[in-house]
Amino acid sequence: MRVPRITPLILVVLCSTGLAQASSQQCDGNTPEIQACMEKKLDEANALLAKYLTAAQARIDKDFGSKPNLRASQAAWAHYRDLECGDVFEFWVQGTYRTIANSECMLRLTQQRTHEVWQAYLTYQDSTSPLLPEPR
Repeated sequence: MRVPRITPLILVVLCSTGLAQASSQQCDGNTPEIQACMEKKLDEANALLAKYLTAAQARIDKDFGSKPNLRASQAAWAHYRDLECGDVFEFWVQGTYRTIANSECMLRLTQQRTHEVWQAYLTYQDSTSPLLPEPR
């Protein structure tokens, strides 16, 4: 039996379709609808990050007397996120995709930061359960 060959063009189309669906975080519709959906997801991600930061700061205050400076690192991270995603926005200056690309960037980095905060401050090195569940 002969196995059909996948041409590079078909492969690119298949891969880019999957990437587009993954990158838009399951938001469908026209550009304004996708943007509204992405803004909602970003608001949810920011709220989750705030919850994890509050729990992390409480643990720092209790266990270390505020010595680690989570607030300063969070401010630096927020500055980085704004610069990085602002650059993505400018990169896509020629199209309406720019707002979606910016939101995708903000969402991705916010979700990564939430996981970093969880891993660094809300877990333990032994079998003790984490203070909050692992963010997805």
